[in-house]
Amino acid sequence: MSATANKANLLRAELGTNITVVSCGEKWPDALKNEDKLRPSIEDYLGAGIILSKLTGSKSPEAEVCIGAYEYSKNKISELIWDSASGRELRERGYEQDVIHCSQVDITTVVPILHENKFIRL
Repeated sequence: MSATANKANLLRAELGTNITVVSCGEKWPDALKNEDKLRPSIEDYLGAGIILSKLTGSKSPEAEVCIGAYEYSKNKISELIWDSASGRELRERGYEQDVIHCSQVDITTVVPILHENKFIRL
């Protein structure tokens, strides 16, 4: 995530543009008929907070809240994701190791970029 923020900072300076970070969320398969199926995803929200905390420049109030959530939770991210709705759902499906792996911060320097409808290494 630091690698992504570092590259975003470089692009921001090079292009003279703003950076937007979108916390995606996920669709809830068992939502009620009239209920919104999109739910916030704690791992995406905290991931956005990590990236935003490392970006230079001014921040929106929404970005500040994501950063605050990350700063408050940074010493227990693995536990929070493990116990989250999506973490429990994945564990119940037998993907415990995926939850453990994806709860780690800064384990890669790969920065993905969307190119022709697929992610590639930047």
